[in-house]
Amino acid sequence: AATLRVNANTAEYANTARIHVNSTGFGFDNEANGDVNANNSNYVYVAIRRSHKTPENAADVFQPDLKSSNQTITTNFPVDLCVVHYTGGGSPFWVDRMRSIFTDGTNHTQRYLNSSGAAGEGNDTGTLGVKDFDSTSYEHSLGNYEQSTLAFKRAVGFFDIVAYAGNGVQGRNIAHNLGVAPDLMIVKNREASTDFHTYVRGITHLSVYGSDPDSYGNNPARLYLNADSDAEFSASGSWDHTHPTATHFRVGDTGGTNGNSANLIAYLFATLNGISKVGSYSGTGSNINVDCGFTAGARFIMIKRTDSSGDWFYWHTALGINSGNDPYLRMNSSGSKVTNTDYIDPLNAGFTVTSSAPAALNASGGTYLFFAIA
Repeated sequence: AATLRVNANTAEYANTARIHVNSTGFGFDNEANGDVNANNSNYVYVAIRRSHKTPENAADVFQPDLKSSNQTITTNFPVDLCVVHYTGGGSPFWVDRMRSIFTDGTNHTQRYLNSSGAAGEGNDTGTLGVKDFDSTSYEHSLGNYEQSTLAFKRAVGFFDIVAYAGNGVQGRNIAHNLGVAPDLMIVKNREASTDFHTYVRGITHLSVYGSDPDSYGNNPARLYLNADSDAEFSASGSWDHTHPTATHFRVGDTGGTNGNSANLIAYLFATLNGISKVGSYSGTGSNINVDCGFTAGARFIMIKRTDSSGDWFYWHTALGINSGNDPYLRMNSSGSKVTNTDYIDPLNAGFTVTSSAPAALNASGGTYLFFAIA
């Protein structure tokens, strides 16, 4: 992290290790510099936490945009995560404040993850099109290429980000500050080619659990955000047979969620009344009204089939959620946006999955998860 000295007029040190912020405070890892962590030395510190207020309006924590020119995008909040997707055929890149987006005054460096594959973290110097996050804006700099962006703010009851170092030990508890038990978790090993391990509360798969899912107790299943595969029995590797709580989530010994000495990142989302909803529905082949408890419809919708293969489809209002055709992208694909389909329709309480939707979204008897934001 960058470091400033309050008793000197020198510029910041852009790449010093020093202090590393975590979910419960801060630490030093292997930093042994006398300024902060000399052996047997005493130090004083002041720490101020982030805002701990539950949001009351979805516009204060989430904003979708669609831009095709260099410009600064104004938000109502400091952006903690931005999912960047070139609509002409490009991978969905996940860029967040936690992973130290910084500038040295000339060069902008972003650490990104690509959810259309399993590769580890990459470093970019500006071509992703998102840089210079500040308190109320971020800069779009992709030039004359249309780009979808999804901006999120960390907030109690809605969204949190946790960066942690793995130890390879099964049954490890990781602290978080979501304030409630997460309903959707996406975890990625930043340093290795591993899948985006994804947890969704309530998702099971009978072909894995057998005819009696209770024979496995309340064991959480696992999906991969970067793949179209169905829900899998998580065994001990991903979640150690344990659902997350309001203070911790548990990981096993697999490299994807707890690789020894690896740096990992976890994105945690929750259902928040009137703002966000993580849930599931059963397909019918006919129109399905999905009630999310909203009053003015969903501005973002992501759907994934769980009992069979299917992509992670997503829509948002900047792309267009209409009574006619609705352009969509896929979180697990670098394919271009599709504009000539009418798979969803607006609904004040949430959204409608139409009868024209394919089996990946609305097969009779199929099971589907969704994540929607008002």
